Amino acid sequence: DMSPIRIRKLPVMKHALSTQSNSSPRKSRANGRRGFAVIWILGCMPVFLAAVAFVVSVGRLDIARTELKTAAESAVLGGARVWGQSSDDAAGQAAAMVQIMAMIAANDVLGDTPTVVSIQAGAYVGGVFTPSVTVPTQTQRAYRITLSTIVSGKLGASDYTVQSQALAVFNGTRAVLTYDSLNPSAS
Repeated sequence: DMSPIRIRKLPVMKHALSTQSNSSPRKSRANGRRGFAVIWILGCMPVFLAAVAFVVSVGRLDIARTELKTAAESAVLGGARVWGQSSDDAAGQAAAMVQIMAMIAANDVLGDTPTVVSIQAGAYVGGVFTPSVTVPTQTQRAYRITLSTIVSGKLGASDYTVQSQALAVFNGTRAVLTYDSLNPSAS
């Protein structure tokens, strides 16, 4: 027997806490805050970018100082060594200048050759460097060099000038970095 199957519809029950209601407090709060995160992010973006620019600038300044110090120290050591080992003052100073300029060119700072502010030949006696025209003894021959470079700011930060100074003396066998007691910032 083939009797038809009857399908009975069950009544649909509505839940008492239906989320379909427009009067829900949760729904109305969400409508008032829609887009607030975007506004918050856009408002904080300039502060975040300024912080990034500051960190990048400080990092570049630190790298520039380190590279500039390396350039100044290698140049002054090379110049003092060449001049100190020379018995002829005029030829020794000329050879020392060639050595100094080669060392400066070989040690770039952030990809650029540093600017020479000053190169002074002189005597180092009793902890004091004195630029001199007269020829000091071989064990007193010294060079003091000041180099600078401009570090360009990134992301809108301003440019900075960085300077480094180094002093080296020939001690009879080799050139050594030293300290100028009359000008402590020079070392």
